[in-house]
Amino acid sequence: PATNLQPYLGAMGHLILIHEDGVTLVHSHPDERIPDVGNYRGWAQFQRDGKVVTSAFVMSATAGAE
Repeated sequence: PATNLQPYLGAMGHLILIHEDGVTLVHSHPDERIPDVGNYRGWAQFQRDGKVVTSAFVMSATAGAE
């Protein structure tokens, strides 16, 4: 478990997702949901031990927000 996370730009983490439609963009924080099903390209960013870490990934969402 990550126990040394620090607030970065006012939140414990940031997530940017771009839907496969090329139109839907999501900027969320750890307590928010993905808006729609489909494939997304994403970037997560957080601060740990005073260093900002950025991670890129691809994901598939099978259930949208209620």
